[in-house]
Amino acid sequence: MRRSDRAGALVRLLTGMVLSSALGCASGVITGGDDTSGGGGGDDDGDGSGGGGGGDGDNPIDGDTGWADGGDLFPTPPTEGQIAVTLHPGASVAIGSPVVVSFGAPFPPGALSDGALLIARDASGAELPIHSETLLPWRAWPGSDTTESVRSAMVSLEITFASRDPVTIGLEYGAAPAATLPRPADPRADWLAVNDGEYPAGTVREPPVYATFSPDWLSACLIRSRTEPVGVDDTYGWIDRSLVGFAHTAVNDVPDSVVELLDYTGDYEPWLFDRTMTLYGVYLRTGDVEWLRHAHRSAQFYLGQVGPTGYFILKGEDDLKYSYGRSLLVDYMFTGDPELLDAVDRIAAAGRDWDPTYDLGTSFWTERHQTYALLAALSAWEATGEARHSNRVSQIAQVSFALASDPVGSWPDNDCMLHGMTAHEGAGGDVPICSPWMSALFADAVFEYYIQSRDGDALDFLAGLGRYVRDHALYPGGEGIDYTVPWYLASSEMQFSDEGPWGDIEHTCDVAGMVVRGAWADAARGGGDAASLRAVADDLLTGCKYNLDMWHRPDAPEVGKSEWRLSPGRKFNWWFGTTNDLTWLLASGS
Repeated sequence: MRRSDRAGALVRLLTGMVLSSALGCASGVITGGDDTSGGGGGDDDGDGSGGGGGGDGDNPIDGDTGWADGGDLFPTPPTEGQIAVTLHPGASVAIGSPVVVSFGAPFPPGALSDGALLIARDASGAELPIHSETLLPWRAWPGSDTTESVRSAMVSLEITFASRDPVTIGLEYGAAPAATLPRPADPRADWLAVNDGEYPAGTVREPPVYATFSPDWLSACLIRSRTEPVGVDDTYGWIDRSLVGFAHTAVNDVPDSVVELLDYTGDYEPWLFDRTMTLYGVYLRTGDVEWLRHAHRSAQFYLGQVGPTGYFILKGEDDLKYSYGRSLLVDYMFTGDPELLDAVDRIAAAGRDWDPTYDLGTSFWTERHQTYALLAALSAWEATGEARHSNRVSQIAQVSFALASDPVGSWPDNDCMLHGMTAHEGAGGDVPICSPWMSALFADAVFEYYIQSRDGDALDFLAGLGRYVRDHALYPGGEGIDYTVPWYLASSEMQFSDEGPWGDIEHTCDVAGMVVRGAWADAARGGGDAASLRAVADDLLTGCKYNLDMWHRPDAPEVGKSEWRLSPGRKFNWWFGTTNDLTWLLASGS
C-alpha cells in the first residue's frame, strides 16, 4: 500500500516512538487509544504509536513486565500475572453485538504451565467468556535441565465492540476462568481475503481482529531473542529511526511520487535473508499493529510460495538460502494456522539436503547455507519436539563448533569456520577464508540454538566469532570511506574485498551485531575479551550509522525514489534481520 501523506510521517517518528514506550510499552500501563482506521487498524504512521491503544482511559489495564527489566536473557517470570492485549477490530467486525475473537498469545519460559489457565477481563474488570489451550510449548532440549511450559496459547474470547477503536483487555494467567466458551472448530473460519493491493488477490488471508502486545512483553517472550522497545534509548535512536524508516520502504509504504518500488510479489530478491522475520522484528520492537499486519501478510504470501519439497517457488530453483521455517513458526505463535507447521516440516526436509561437514574435498560450502540448514531443523524441532530434528540440530552445531576450534588440514585456528576460497566463491584455491557477514547470519542462528538448548559451547563459539572479527576481519576503509569496515572474506592467511570499501561498509551493521553478540557471550562465560570486543563493535557502529544515514535521503521522493532507499531490497533484511536484538545486547552491558 502507498500513502501520499507518508513524506511527513517520519518527522513525527521519534516523538511517536517515545510516546508509545511511555504509554503502552515501557511502563506496562496502557491507556486510551485513538485508532479509528479499521481493517485491523493501527496508527497510520506505523511508528510504534498504534500498538498500545484501547480501553476507555479511566481503567488502565496493568500488564506488569517489571520483572523482566534486569537485563537477563532468561528472567524468572511470575507464574501468576496479567498482560495487556489490545484488540484492533477491522471493517468486517460487527459493532454493538457479541463476536468471538481468536489469537495466539505468547508467554515467556516458565510463566504458564497450562494453556487453559487464562482469564480475560474488560476495562471494568468483568470477565469475558474465553476458551484457551496450549498452541505451542517451550520444549525441554534433550539432556538439558530446562522444563516445558506454554510458549503460545490459542485464545478465543467473546467481546462486544462499541466502535472500531482498539480495545485493551487484561489477560490474567495462572488461574482458571469462571466464564468459558466452547472450543471453536476453526479459529480461522472468519479470516478474510486481503484485497487492498499489498499482495495479489487470493494469496493472503488475515483475521478480522488483530491482537497486539507491548514490546516489553514480546521481549520477555523471547520471540526472537530479547529486544528493546524503539525510542527508549536516545544513544541508539538512529538505529530505531532507521529500522522503522526503511521498513516503510520495504512494504512500499511511500508517497505517491515514488516510482522506485520493491517488487516483493514478483521478484525473489527482496525475500533473501527472511523478509518476514525482519518485518516481525519491527513489530517486536514497536508493538504496532501496522507491523504485525505487514508481518503476518508477508508470512501468508511466503507460505503460498513454499513448494512440496520446501523450496521457495518464486526463486525458480531449489535454493536453501530462501527456505525459512523460523518466521512461519513465529506467525503460527500469533495465529495458530496449522498450514504453517506443514511448511516448517517441508523446509526442514529441504535443509536435510545440505551437508554441514567440510573438508578439503568439499566443492561448495558457505556459512549462509549452514545458517539456514540449522534454522530449518531448529524451527522444526521447536514445532514438533521430534528427535530427528534435534539430532539434526546437534549434528550441525557440533560440526560447526569443531570446524572453528579444530580447522581442517594444517590451517591455523582463527575462531571462525575456515573453509576454502574455491568452495565459497568458485575460484581462488584452497586458501582458508571465512565470511564476516555470512558468519553474522550464522551467529544469529546459533544464538537461537542457545536459547533453546542452553549449550555453553554455543557461547564459546559466539565469543570466538567476535575475536575473529577483531583479529582478522577488519580494515580502515579507504577511497573516501573513513571508517573501519569488515573484509568481504578474511582470515589470517588472506583478506578479500569484492566491491571495495563502499561495498564493505554495507555490512558494518550486521558484523557489529555479531561482535556485540560475541561480547555478550564472552561476558556470560566469564571470559576476558568482552571489553575489547565491545570497543570493536562501537567502532563498527560508527560506520553503520554513516551508511544508514547515507541511504536516508529526505528529498528523494521529489525525483521518484524513496526517502529511506533500499537498493537492493534485501538490504533491509541483512541490515536489520540479525540485529533485532542489537540494542538489547548493548543495553545489557555486553
